[in-house]
Amino acid sequence: MERRDPSAIALVILIAGSALVFDPGGWQTFGPTKWLVITVAAWAALTGSVRRGLVVHRGSAIAWGVFVGWAILTSITALEPVSAFLGTPERRLGLVGVATMAVAYLAGQQIDSAHGRSRIARTMAVTLVALGGYGLAELAGLDVELTTTTDRLGATYGSPAYLGAALALLLPASLGLLAQGGERPAWRITGAIGVVAGLGLLVGSGTRAAAVGLVVAAVATAVAWWPWARRRPLATAAIAAGVTLVVVISPLGGRLADLESNPLAASRLDEWSVAASAVARRPLLGAGLEGYRVVFPGVVSADYVRAYGRATVTDRAHSGPLDLGVAMGVAGVAAWLLAAVWLTLRAVKAAGGTEPALIGMAAGTVALLAQEVFLFPTLEVGVAGWAVAGIVVTATRTTEPFWGSRSTHRMVVGALAGVTGVLLVAGALDVAADHRAAAARASDDLAVADAAVALRPDSFRYHLLAADIAARAGNLPEAGVRLQAARRIAPLDPGLRLAELRVQAGGPPSPETLAAAEAAARADPNHPQVRIIQGDQLAEAGRGAQAERAWLAAEYLSPADPAIPLRLAHLYLETGAVDAAGDAIERLRRLEPDHPQLADLEERLAET
Repeated sequence: MERRDPSAIALVILIAGSALVFDPGGWQTFGPTKWLVITVAAWAALTGSVRRGLVVHRGSAIAWGVFVGWAILTSITALEPVSAFLGTPERRLGLVGVATMAVAYLAGQQIDSAHGRSRIARTMAVTLVALGGYGLAELAGLDVELTTTTDRLGATYGSPAYLGAALALLLPASLGLLAQGGERPAWRITGAIGVVAGLGLLVGSGTRAAAVGLVVAAVATAVAWWPWARRRPLATAAIAAGVTLVVVISPLGGRLADLESNPLAASRLDEWSVAASAVARRPLLGAGLEGYRVVFPGVVSADYVRAYGRATVTDRAHSGPLDLGVAMGVAGVAAWLLAAVWLTLRAVKAAGGTEPALIGMAAGTVALLAQEVFLFPTLEVGVAGWAVAGIVVTATRTTEPFWGSRSTHRMVVGALAGVTGVLLVAGALDVAADHRAAAARASDDLAVADAAVALRPDSFRYHLLAADIAARAGNLPEAGVRLQAARRIAPLDPGLRLAELRVQAGGPPSPETLAAAEAAARADPNHPQVRIIQGDQLAEAGRGAQAERAWLAAEYLSPADPAIPLRLAHLYLETGAVDAAGDAIERLRRLEPDHPQLADLEERLAET
């Protein structure tokens, strides 16, 4: 690529933007803006590359074509085709996301010079320095406020897991820039700051998957790093000391060591067992991309729910191969494993040279793949990772078969430019809709929420927001209309199912609402909230025995929830089941000794 090639600039924007762009004024701070930058930059990079003439690795290009073709087939047969094609609003890893990864890989292969690789390494180091700066702001309480259940750092990703994946990719490249002998001192200092920032963020995020990935990458490329380490013993000793502090002293070290109470082993194995059951249920074509959240309720066990709860919608398998296996069948598992092995071998080969920047990118590729065994593919990091993988593969072109063309037909260029334009418009509309959704949440204004829906009617998140606002205002019919619209997009989504039940519970029970609650319990038998709401409907309809069964099922699934024995205690007192009422009151006392209704319940029990 030429030094000022726009497609190379698009790759720089992709790598930096995928990490650093976020939107404090939006409803989903780290979602729509990242999607806009990632997709548009990746497709723009490929469009510019094709216009100048493309050089691609033949075997892997064919493999990507087959994989995308299989993804199209599994999206057509998916349980929820709309989500399979477009991705869910939370994760965005549908067919569009998979195709964007392939596009980034092809565009990355056009970086075929030491200068181009150096520019990408600089970009990765600067990005890591900026991430470190945001991490410091986060520690000081100056970051964007989030509703979160962890005090671990998430930086500009809003998630420790996503940050860890980014560190696996970026940290080795920063080390490579530091070690690059021909670089100007300012850039090497930037690399050094990036390494320090990366280690600090690794500690703050406490992400074990990233730590494992970096260790695997260090082992795989150790021979390539050795000459530099031998020539600079002081720098090597400083890096070794920093790593030792991370492993031995920091909270991350404790998380790595304490696998029993904070189990990388137990919880991951349980999650993988559930995911394996989902793969076995649809082994040929899978559930479709983004389909795990749909099949999860049918395969998760009551014991799993007792141990880990159902506070959020489970939409990923926490393992790259299993995640693709659930989505695309056994072929997805095989595709991930083959790609990981092949890319690792290519990365080790590329690292065999004497160019530290390339060695760093090769190590980052290996680290990203290795950590994905314990995490899942992500659009936010994965697209940048595949762009870097393309750069690494191109560095082996002297020993690998490549296709090359001096020019490409204008229709192909026009088609790619058209896709880029569509993604730009869709992304801009999503950002605008996200801002309107934020305003609607702040004001509880149904009209504003409907305006967000009008901008992106394909996103069930905005329909659900409008339904929630209508329900809280007591306008249950309007809430129902908006939930039905969301259902047409994602008919099997467990979160929408639960939202519908809650709306129905706001009105009097009827044969229709009782039938809906029963259907929800059949579809998702191990969700405690579904069972609670079902019990509430049955109790209000005067079906005390059935309500008791529903609430007892909920109590087994969620034994720490005091709301369930409270309901049972009221039911038993009303029906004269004194002994059962006493047991329920005792369970409530153990869970919440200061519960405001406890004294009244005990008084009623004494009077019976």
